[in-house]
Amino acid sequence: MKSQPKPFTKERATSSAVLQCMDQLESLVDPDPNPNTGDKVRIEPSLVWNQGQVRVELTLGTSRQYVVRSMKTLFRSLCSGEPVLFGKGLRLSGDLNEFDPDSRVLLEFFLRQYRQLTDLRRVQDSYRIDDLTEQLFTDNGRSMILTPQALDDFLELMEGRTFLFDKRYRFLYSHLAKNRMGRSLQEQGFQRNVRTQEGQPLLPLTLTVEEDGVTLNAETLPFRCKGHRHLYLLMDPSSEILWKTDDEYRKKMEPFLDSLERSDKELFIANHDLTRFCVNVFTSIRPWLDIDGDVTYLDQFLPWDMEAQLYLDSPAPGVITARPFADYGPIRINLVNERQEATEEFPVTDSFSSSLRRNDIQETRFTRL
Repeated sequence: MKSQPKPFTKERATSSAVLQCMDQLESLVDPDPNPNTGDKVRIEPSLVWNQGQVRVELTLGTSRQYVVRSMKTLFRSLCSGEPVLFGKGLRLSGDLNEFDPDSRVLLEFFLRQYRQLTDLRRVQDSYRIDDLTEQLFTDNGRSMILTPQALDDFLELMEGRTFLFDKRYRFLYSHLAKNRMGRSLQEQGFQRNVRTQEGQPLLPLTLTVEEDGVTLNAETLPFRCKGHRHLYLLMDPSSEILWKTDDEYRKKMEPFLDSLERSDKELFIANHDLTRFCVNVFTSIRPWLDIDGDVTYLDQFLPWDMEAQLYLDSPAPGVITARPFADYGPIRINLVNERQEATEEFPVTDSFSSSLRRNDIQETRFTRL
């Protein structure tokens, strides 16, 4: 005999245990990420330049893009398989297969960075060190900071694709760049769709010869993103190319660009330092400079090409002598007694001797051999 339902007396609430079970199992339901079209989700990254720090921000969607306000929440969802909701039109189940192929490649890169943070947290818990979350994420998780190595890897994934370069601001370093309240001025930000291109861009400079030295001035400075293997340059706000330079360019041009930025785009080199500047700096970066001015003026401070000569003699049995010379063409310097030997066409003069002292770097290197 079937049991009869109990007569209704008052409305009762669902058991709390059942509600808890419903909550747990609801998170395992595989929702349709886009019930209207079934399109794959696409990720659009933005490279953010903020006072020299480089980080990345994301939007994602199908027919429309949603701002990822917490990359930490998104990555945690993808690692755990839990769903995450974007507005009312997009719900992700935590499966990488919901994304298009290019987006999956990017997400795998970001998840590697996130899992490294998870490993660091385990170290933090073990050794009770400071919270490491802010070392990777900023703005409450909206931005992920890119280390130099991560920047190289990210931009390698973006080759052939256009993405947004979002320049926030940059302070002007010079003490002259102050407003009337004594506060540092800063440049305005801009956004530009760019693509990477390998090459070594020329830096425009103006050379002015003055009585006590020379001045090098740059009208604008490129926006730099420092990678581990490459230096990335956006030469001006209107450019659509983010230059990917080689390692030699990075090692030699980066210190020079640093000095221009610290001095607010203007460098003065006094006469007594011009030889050192030309030998150590100018010769290293000259192929990548586009100089407006009398460049030949700097050539007189460059050392002449030197040929090292070593003369061996045997004045007596069992005795061998050696005489080292620095040969500059019209004149030779005996590196033992520093005596100068000139030809008839080029006699030794005081001015000539003074000019040769600029070559002491080469001569010193030779005498140390």
